[in-house]
Amino acid sequence: MLEKKDIKKRKDLVQKVHLTNEQIKEVDTLWEENYGKKIPLKWHQLYTSYTGKFNKNYFPELFFKPNLLNKLNPPLRKRYLDDKTLLKSYFAGLEKECRILKNYVYNCSSYFYDEKGLISFEKAIEILYDIKEVIIKPSIDSDSGKNVRLLNIQKGIDVLSGERLEDILNRYRENYVVQERLKPHADLAKLYPNSINTIRINSYICDNQVYVSPIALRLGRNGNIVDNAHAGGIAVGVEPNGKLMKYAFSQKGEKFTKHPNTNVSFLDYEIPKIKEMIEFTKKYHYRIPHMGIIAWDLTVDEKGNIVILEANVTCPSLWFPQYCTGEGFFGENTEKMIRLLNK
Repeated sequence: MLEKKDIKKRKDLVQKVHLTNEQIKEVDTLWEENYGKKIPLKWHQLYTSYTGKFNKNYFPELFFKPNLLNKLNPPLRKRYLDDKTLLKSYFAGLEKECRILKNYVYNCSSYFYDEKGLISFEKAIEILYDIKEVIIKPSIDSDSGKNVRLLNIQKGIDVLSGERLEDILNRYRENYVVQERLKPHADLAKLYPNSINTIRINSYICDNQVYVSPIALRLGRNGNIVDNAHAGGIAVGVEPNGKLMKYAFSQKGEKFTKHPNTNVSFLDYEIPKIKEMIEFTKKYHYRIPHMGIIAWDLTVDEKGNIVILEANVTCPSLWFPQYCTGEGFFGENTEKMIRLLNK
């Protein structure tokens, strides 16, 4: 099982934490009363190792992806609902509340499209021939920033790599999108200017209401254009009022009070539009039907508009919002979510 392999890779962080008898009893009682048996404590140790904050409501990855996620998001539906090219369809008519990046060209199952409809491969090349800076990324089965590239296409050549445009598109084969490069809000660019710097808000349904989990801001570093943890990025917790928490963390457990490249301090640094983003995700969760949990990647552009980058349903990550905030993913609804495991 992937989750067990992952926890073994982080054994150095796990072994740093020795839970007290009282803390062990809290976790055991919570799970015995709602799941029927005790669970391994390694994930509670792992999340505690980052912030130093123990929380009985930490939800272990061991029970999330293999079990709970499939109950919340039916497997046969979530794969295609996760296609990044569908964002404009989901949120059509909401231009005053959010912005979606322009897709110059996208490929779905080997068919090419622009924003007006089907096009040929030759037309795709024509559109992109002198487009300048764009981002190309997979639209299905994309996570952790894999295969996300910045291109600067001039006269059919990516001047950053020297590759021909045709060769780049052929290498991606199918299910990808070529979209505009976003210019982030000044407050986000000040923290780190090379990546978009995305706010991760997870919305989920419980008892016919939509709730949000702890919020995290992901930041790139060391020149990277992506901010994902697996790609070397760092994450810092965000309070509901938009202010950052004191520390940011890498996946390896590195701890920062300032961004390592820009030296901007995190504590109480304010991110714009957080309250509006929370309300947006809670209000429009229903636009992606059948899904009990959605991992939203949002940001704010240079003009102050909320931008939806992705709405992930196949692989929402609950680990980094927990380890960078010290809060349980489902908070007050933890007991209900544990009981759902047995249904």
